[in-house]
Amino acid sequence: MRELWIDDRLTLAVLRESDAEELATAVRENLEHIGPWMPWAVKDYGLEHAREFIERNLDVDAKARSFGLFVDGEIAGCIGFVPRGEHDVAEIGYWIAHGLQGQGVVTRVVRGLIDHAFMNLGVTFVEIRAAALNLRSRAIAEKFKFELMDRVKDGHPLPNGIIDDLVVYSMHKRSWSL
Repeated sequence: MRELWIDDRLTLAVLRESDAEELATAVRENLEHIGPWMPWAVKDYGLEHAREFIERNLDVDAKARSFGLFVDGEIAGCIGFVPRGEHDVAEIGYWIAHGLQGQGVVTRVVRGLIDHAFMNLGVTFVEIRAAALNLRSRAIAEKFKFELMDRVKDGHPLPNGIIDDLVVYSMHKRSWSL
């Protein structure tokens, strides 16, 4: 999949080299919002970081690919699959621009990725992992009725030095209705 239209405003697309500057700008503009949860979202995030992410993402298996989240044609986050060693599991990870929170954007794109994972990637399970303190990410998993499978004590180091618990949510393909 190179592109997935979610609705008339939202598109997921494989990022290209030409997107690097816009991606770097989006990350920098949202550092205060995503920095507490994403160790890669550093204060000096720049063009080279964005280029490395895009290049690394082009060489991965479809179950480990991330996409740019485009809202009205502009990058407003990234969402996709986190690289895993298990062939029957796809883990979804995401971040969006602060100004889009609370508008159902993540809900709509996660629904599209779950459909894609089960219909096209041949996985049996979709997972969402998050810091226990990241209530917004956890709410997405709970909204879709993912089952809380595990809570790993001190399993999620955060960029600010806090060691949080890691929560692991999972959904079996048979539980998903398209």
